[in-house]
Amino acid sequence: MGNTAKKFLDLLFKYPFVYLAIAIIFTVLTFVSVTELKEDFTYRIFFEKTDPNLLELEQFEKEFSGSDTLLVAINSPSGIFDPETIDIVRTLSQELWQTPHSIRVDSITNFQLISAVESDLSITDFISPDIKLTKKYLDKQKSVVDDHKFLKDFLVNKAYDTTIINIQMIPDSDLAEFEKAVTHVRKVLKNYDKGDHTYYLNGSVALTYSFKEGSVIDMQKLMPFVIGAALLFLWVCTRTFYGIILSIFMLAFVSIASYGLIAFLDIKIHNLTIFVAQILIGISIADITHILVTYKSFLNKYTDRMEALYKAAEKNLIPTLLTSITTAVGFYSFTISELPALKDFGIMAGSGTLIAWFYTYFFIVPMLTFVAIKAGKPTNNKDLKPTDLAVKFTNGLVKNRNLVYLSYIVLFVIAGFLVTKIDINSDPIGYFDKKFPIAKSSDFMREKFGGPISLEVVADSQEVDGINNPDFLKRADQLQNWLKTIPEITNTNSLIDIIKDLNKYLNEGDENYYKIPDNSQMIAQELFLYTLSLPQGLDINNQLTNKQDKLRITAMIDLRDSKDWIKLIDNIDQKANDLNLKVNMTGRPSMFQRMVDPLTNSLIKSLFLAIVLISFIIIFILKSISLGGLSLIPNGLPIILGGSLFPIFGESMDYGSVLVGSICLGIAVDDTIHIVVNYQKHVKEGYSPEESFAKVLTHTAPALFATTITLVVTFGSLMFGSFVPNQNLGKYTAIILVLALIIDLTLLPLLLMKFKQSKKAKEIT
Repeated sequence: MGNTAKKFLDLLFKYPFVYLAIAIIFTVLTFVSVTELKEDFTYRIFFEKTDPNLLELEQFEKEFSGSDTLLVAINSPSGIFDPETIDIVRTLSQELWQTPHSIRVDSITNFQLISAVESDLSITDFISPDIKLTKKYLDKQKSVVDDHKFLKDFLVNKAYDTTIINIQMIPDSDLAEFEKAVTHVRKVLKNYDKGDHTYYLNGSVALTYSFKEGSVIDMQKLMPFVIGAALLFLWVCTRTFYGIILSIFMLAFVSIASYGLIAFLDIKIHNLTIFVAQILIGISIADITHILVTYKSFLNKYTDRMEALYKAAEKNLIPTLLTSITTAVGFYSFTISELPALKDFGIMAGSGTLIAWFYTYFFIVPMLTFVAIKAGKPTNNKDLKPTDLAVKFTNGLVKNRNLVYLSYIVLFVIAGFLVTKIDINSDPIGYFDKKFPIAKSSDFMREKFGGPISLEVVADSQEVDGINNPDFLKRADQLQNWLKTIPEITNTNSLIDIIKDLNKYLNEGDENYYKIPDNSQMIAQELFLYTLSLPQGLDINNQLTNKQDKLRITAMIDLRDSKDWIKLIDNIDQKANDLNLKVNMTGRPSMFQRMVDPLTNSLIKSLFLAIVLISFIIIFILKSISLGGLSLIPNGLPIILGGSLFPIFGESMDYGSVLVGSICLGIAVDDTIHIVVNYQKHVKEGYSPEESFAKVLTHTAPALFATTITLVVTFGSLMFGSFVPNQNLGKYTAIILVLALIIDLTLLPLLLMKFKQSKKAKEIT
């Protein structure tokens, strides 16, 4: 231990109150900032404010009166065209106009049906609000849907057993307003929850609110389990009640300080940062476990408890500091990500890791100086010799070293091949567990309507009142008709459908006139006549811009794979170019699907940065380039093995699983550092390589087992949450950490023993 570290510990044991005061003051200062915490569970957390795709979406929402909708799907197994169901739809449509922050409600009952009465144009509600709902009348209306050009699969599905009520929100509504809307609609639907009707909520509003709702539910469900499991395991390892009490306080302090720091940095709580506290529980318990397990062990060697505590603090000071730094580096590597949410996660988790170490030595150790823990019985084993089991394991490992080498080489080759098959996907619907309401609703919508995800194609005439230009409309119509031929597109709708419908019924319903008029003046007159006939609140401002230079074509798509989605967008763009039509494609689903490239870049850049920085740290610690490089082998191999599981399990990487590599590298290297540092120490003391590792197994490995299990439980608990990205983060991190410990206890010692035989090793020792 260096002079600086010794002075640090000497001062700690001489003035423990000063260290405690520093810890308490830091906690109070950060607690003040906690009150300023803000949250944002919207899609915006994943994109920079200057992101072209985000700016494009914001422009779209501004020009087309917003795009936030809350869908209510109503399913009637007996069919929707019966008096009971239509009455529910009609009544519910009226009631949902009271939804907070809504500006429009569209349903099959208030759909503006264009028809011709003799020579006059008629625009009326599809289901008259006052008419008696007889079987004859409803059968007639059902036949209208049969013959309608775009109503089917728009508001009614082909099987006629499901219909949709579409609630449009005020532009620029925030998450709090979404929450009020969803809560209101759920409350209203409870009054209709009877008979054989079932109701599902969907749309961008429900999806956005689900991100927050799922996070809160997961925190309430998982946090008590994680805390309880971590403390229980700490008790099993240490049997120290006082240590448990101190740990509870430390967990609270670490959480307060970490959230206070991000509040000070103006980082918001979102789907990634909300779970950092859960991760920090495992990291904090790991730090505490190192101290307490070593302390309990040294109580059997030293009769004086203060000497035992000092030696325990001394033994773990540098290793825990260095491992905290490498873990933090793993997290901080995400600060170069193109996605703000990943940056926020990296800053909070990295800082929280260092904060956890700070409280270990500024709170836990000082507090332990005041507790009179009964010293263990003196032992004659002053040298703490290795156990027979450790010696037997070491000898067996050395004896079978060629088999061990061969096994890992084979695993590396197979895993390396499988890693090349990894796919990255960013499907927002796929982010939710199948049991979560929004996932169930999306699966239902997919079954009944085909495509639950929308793509907004904005056609730009590049001139004021350009939508009255027949040439522009005909080219846009060609694009829409082409979209309908794509198997993955289940439905399209736009103002073009209305214009063609108007033209048809202004010509006595002649099908030959279901087309774009050739005269721009005629188009303008038809639209003017149509808008005059529309009831209040059901205008066409959501279909065209105020300048009437652009119109939107909404395509419902049944695609879940990001690569296929991007390929489709490229094909649409190419088709538009062929038609000499300027288009932009946007929408929130499209934003998420386009995250694939930033996710891929984040994975590569963060992992590369983590490898470089951690390599420098290890080389600095071990004072050997060769030994530092050698130590990276058992840390890189678990990540490759873990990555190979994605294609084996048939899963794609998402924004959660791209975090795994750098996180695991930062954490897994902790075990390596503890093993190598203690191994070198024993070798320098004159022990043989075999006996040195046996001593490591005896006196260092128990703490490594304890910390690994704690971290596996902490990360593994994320598997039981609502979000698939978090499930993947937890699952693969837990698996890789287990693999890392196994490799550190089997491959690493053989590499160290082989390295010891080299000339450089002799220089080190």
